[in-house]
Amino acid sequence: MRRPATLFKLTSAATLLALACASAGAAPPGVKKPAGAGTGKPVTFTTVLQRSVPGQSGGEVRAVARDADTWTALWASLRQNGGDSLPPDPPAVNFPREMALVVAMPTQSCV
Repeated sequence: MRRPATLFKLTSAATLLALACASAGAAPPGVKKPAGAGTGKPVTFTTVLQRSVPGQSGGEVRAVARDADTWTALWASLRQNGGDSLPPDPPAVNFPREMALVVAMPTQSCV
């Protein structure tokens, strides 16, 4: 008698997982997908700069720049508080076709 209940639980779990995966790529209600979204094309990432900046203060950064003005302001904020080792001008980004994702975390001590 115990076996059918276990089979039902596994079948239910598999069904819920399949439904979750099927809707994972769906946009939330009221959100329009960007042109080309859902075409099955892989997204490529290019690292324009990766650097450790010892002594730089500040917290975690997770930001997106979709235009040149935002990118310039974001770059300037990264250079503040000891980020002088970064070049004065941000790396070039072709904003009509690309965006810049910035991920940074505080420098970890070696002690």
